[in-house]
Amino acid sequence: MQHLTIAILFAGAACAWIGVHVTLRKMSFFGDALAHATLPGIVLAHVMGFHLLLGALASSIAAVFGVGWAARSHKTSNDSLIGVTYTGLFAIGVIGMYKLKLEQDLTHILVGNPLGVAPEDLVIIISCALIVGLGLLIGHRMMTTSMIDRQHAVSIGLNPTLAHMMLLVLTAMTVVTAVSAVGVVLTVALLITPAATARLCCRGMRNMIVWSITICSVMSLIGIVISWHAEWPTASTVVLALSAFYAIVRVASSLIPLIRRRPRTSH
Repeated sequence: MQHLTIAILFAGAACAWIGVHVTLRKMSFFGDALAHATLPGIVLAHVMGFHLLLGALASSIAAVFGVGWAARSHKTSNDSLIGVTYTGLFAIGVIGMYKLKLEQDLTHILVGNPLGVAPEDLVIIISCALIVGLGLLIGHRMMTTSMIDRQHAVSIGLNPTLAHMMLLVLTAMTVVTAVSAVGVVLTVALLITPAATARLCCRGMRNMIVWSITICSVMSLIGIVISWHAEWPTASTVVLALSAFYAIVRVASSLIPLIRRRPRTSH
């Protein structure tokens, strides 16, 4: 439980932070696709005897640079390119799991196994989370300015292309931090749901980042406690807690303007 809590808090913080950039750039589909692209690297790492998370990291970063290279052609939209590439990579990973008849069952990589987080997993998760946080601090101005006004970013000497590639690589590392905690399928929930909830609560980039990390941390702890007492799968319960809180905030944000506009009756 201690390893589980530390893993989800670090992975969640990294996902929630970079998730703000991903959602504001309308790249939610990219986060989901990238999580699936880690599977071939995981299978290959198992076959070659490397740590599974290192294989996931190598696979996701290779996929990022591959799509970045292919995207130079304007004949195919980025969404189509991402969809074709990452679903193809996921299919390769599934076929590899089936044909290689692996000694270790890798199903936990798909749905998550937080209670199985080992000390060496924690080292990789914490290291990736800290690197992502440092990268986001260093590149915050460049990535934010490039997102808001690309031309202005160029005029003041910033490189929007570098900012975009930096965001993609950091997203790949963030996905790897979450894969061992909640699995490939549910990683996108940590990446998108806290940021989407924070966007309903506040405006301003920095406020959204603070709220996103706070929401992810608090709701993850609540999900862990619920899963412990109800004996539910931990990863799914954490995601369910995040989704439920988003639904509550979404309903509340819709009702508050109606209440404020309601005419007052005089007595």
